[in-house]
Amino acid sequence: MRLLVNCSYAKTDVRGAQPDASYYIGDRVQTAPRGSSVVNLHSLVSQDLAIEIADSSLVDDLETKRMIYGLFRTYGDNFI
Repeated sequence: MRLLVNCSYAKTDVRGAQPDASYYIGDRVQTAPRGSSVVNLHSLVSQDLAIEIADSSLVDDLETKRMIYGLFRTYGDNFI
């Protein structure tokens, strides 16, 4: 498992996102970027788990950001 803190994710025609924490799990750890850079999702795979810590942004996290992370996925359709 690899933890990335405040790593940014970008994909053309999709609003970018910067989760508070994101994880790459299992075999995908080897494909995880190093550091807290901007991840181009056209050349690298997306995270397995994105964590947003909500204070006043709960509605945005549950609606808008959830849809954005869904658009980042390159496989499957599972959401946590």
